[in-house]
Amino acid sequence: MKYLLLNQTFYPDVMATGQYLTEVAVRLIERGHQVTVVTGAPSYPYGRVFPGYRNSLYQVEWLDEVRVIRTWSFISPARTFWPRIWHYGTYSATAFWGVPALRDVLQIKRFCAETL
Repeated sequence: MKYLLLNQTFYPDVMATGQYLTEVAVRLIERGHQVTVVTGAPSYPYGRVFPGYRNSLYQVEWLDEVRVIRTWSFISPARTFWPRIWHYGTYSATAFWGVPALRDVLQIKRFCAETL
């Protein structure tokens, strides 16, 4: 089965949801599933992009057997309301660049619905 996971944080971010999602992806791979994650550039908790990564509009990388699609988002070290809202909003908007990954998932869902 193919899974598409969307979350603002993923490995190497140290936020709890990113770590949890990384574990979920690894466990799904171990069970023979295909996993794609749509996420942003790693920046938590410092508010700046980690060395070795870039905050680009759309990039694809592989971490072990997990396809990771990273999309652009506003990143700021400020922990105030508006920069955070802008960060969450831009990730939500640009995550749609990961929609080509949805095509495979939607085709499987449509096939299952038609065969029932």
